[in-house]
Amino acid sequence: MTSRKDYEAIASIIKNNYDVSTEPVRFVLRDMTDQIAQYFVADNSRFNREKFVIACGICEHSFIDSDNDGEYGKEHCRFCGFEQNI
Repeated sequence: MTSRKDYEAIASIIKNNYDVSTEPVRFVLRDMTDQIAQYFVADNSRFNREKFVIACGICEHSFIDSDNDGEYGKEHCRFCGFEQNI
């Protein structure tokens, strides 16, 4: 099982070695980070995906309507899963 120390090291490597100011790089890193997070969740059910994505430095909370109805309810970040009421 992967440890918290491993999660932190991997997030630090992603955050400190890639320039996310350009859209192509940011897009690739979002996809890669999402796939890594999915692996970690499968490995450890207590893994906090939101914390990991934020620690990687690429989450910008790009919200979408969870209900897909355009009405009031909840929105969630399509990258880290963070939810907020609208």
